[in-house]
Amino acid sequence: MNKQQKTGLLLIIIGGLILLNQFQIFDLSAKNIVAVTSLLLGMLLLKKSLTSPERKGLLGGSFFLIWGIMLLFFNFNSEMGRTLFFGQLFLSLGLANLIYFLFSGVTRATNFFVFVLFAAIGGTMIAAYYGLLDVWHLEEILDTYWPVILILLGIFILIDSYRNRNRELEEETDDTQTMEN
Repeated sequence: MNKQQKTGLLLIIIGGLILLNQFQIFDLSAKNIVAVTSLLLGMLLLKKSLTSPERKGLLGGSFFLIWGIMLLFFNFNSEMGRTLFFGQLFLSLGLANLIYFLFSGVTRATNFFVFVLFAAIGGTMIAAYYGLLDVWHLEEILDTYWPVILILLGIFILIDSYRNRNRELEEETDDTQTMEN
């Protein structure tokens, strides 16, 4: 897509959003503008990652796409809205790391750990916001089991270390076999 086509598409999107606002179908509040911008940025980065063999842009693109969707569909205008806002932010970061872990071709255990950690934080905040989880009970659990996070992080770092070492050994044996032939 050349520059002229991108400009035309951008004008169509902006004009459509303004028209929807005129008919009171879509509210052009700051939150919705950020959500639409995030969605567009996410789609651009995902498109870039599909054409790149290294999948550059996959993590950022999936984050911005998920973040934009959550901004559009979650309402956080109340007093407790910050809890929901940060909950969806952490959940978006966690899900983006899971997508990167699954589809990047580079399986790093730390991306899976970040997914588990951020999804747990974000999911807990969202559950607390909707009254599905008692915050005081959660504090008691965290006080007792917080070292588990350190143990899991250590395990994931060791897994990555062994994977990298095995890849380096495989590359060295491939190089020596190529030299011998």
